[in-house]
Amino acid sequence: MNSLSDHILFIESGSQLLRKKGDEKVPVLTAANIDKNGQFIDGIFKQADQKVSRRITNQVLNANDVIMIKDGSDCGRCLLLDEEVIRTFKYISEHLVVIRPGDRIHPKYLWLKLNHLSIREYLGGIANGSSTPFITVDQLMSIPLKVPSLKAQQKLVKASELIKEMLQIDDKVEAVFRRIEIRLFEDSFGDLASLDKPTRLEQLSVFIKDGSRQRVNVSESGFPILSSKDIIPFALKLDQTKKVSEEDFEAFAERVLPERGDVLIALSGNNRGHAALIDSTVQLSVRNVAVIRLQRKLISASFLVHYINHPFIQTQLKETYSRGSGIKYISVSKLKSLQITTPCNDALDSWAEKSYLLEGFRHSISKTNQKVRLITHSLL
Repeated sequence: MNSLSDHILFIESGSQLLRKKGDEKVPVLTAANIDKNGQFIDGIFKQADQKVSRRITNQVLNANDVIMIKDGSDCGRCLLLDEEVIRTFKYISEHLVVIRPGDRIHPKYLWLKLNHLSIREYLGGIANGSSTPFITVDQLMSIPLKVPSLKAQQKLVKASELIKEMLQIDDKVEAVFRRIEIRLFEDSFGDLASLDKPTRLEQLSVFIKDGSRQRVNVSESGFPILSSKDIIPFALKLDQTKKVSEEDFEAFAERVLPERGDVLIALSGNNRGHAALIDSTVQLSVRNVAVIRLQRKLISASFLVHYINHPFIQTQLKETYSRGSGIKYISVSKLKSLQITTPCNDALDSWAEKSYLLEGFRHSISKTNQKVRLITHSLL
């Protein structure tokens, strides 16, 4: 038994919900309800008229069904249904398929296996369509899938749950580190509003440029393109970025190509004003993001990131420096005029030494958890 079809009861495509006068509106599960890690996103409802094809009406959604996105940039992403989800959703959109596991495969093992990077890469290789990739039910049925005994599957599922708990603890530890960093910054420099000798940000920089604003053609593989939503205070969410082709990447790079040591600032949406430092050599392009290359003899990049993420500065950026009636944004010209007040060298050196020790400790914990993630992939 070497393919998906050998281990399941059926795969059914969701049907397009058609309009019928007088039909009751019903909530429909869509691709927007499934995040990159295969977890359910609550609070997103698509309402449609209750007229669906007979075959999907007969196949009522069950807990432990696996839902897969069959087209678009998120093609192959999977969600494992539970009782809470099916209490709300009775139907799935035409962009999804429902996969019901057989009695010789653990539902969670199937979900873990289908969300595994190797399967996602396989699906990317066989997908149809040049602009919008899609996978047929027949292609899904033929996915190569070797599974161990049911007892071994249960052990692997249990191990994955323990690893997930460890990674959740990692998230909490990361949040604690960030709070310590903010407290260390405030203890070192006090009230930013009281510091003197303000300097315009552009006078401390080699350049401040914004990335492309044009629409991007997303691809399953390629070069990451970072947008405002991928920047949170102090960190870049590189694992969640969209990707573009090499041709598009080179076009974006002509405008600005970020380098290690540059500071990135989100320019639009709810994340506008958030700042993070590029601390790796990964090649990426940016969209609706400012790239700041500093004169490092004048100011430390790490100091600037902490400075901009300080609540006092964040309030200025979100209120005084933002414009727009719908989606708020910060223009590069306004950002260049941001007043930066730098402390004396002694205070800066003391903060830098403590911050370096703290970051080293955090990095050692992060490396350990990267190994944990690798163990998760190798188990499956």
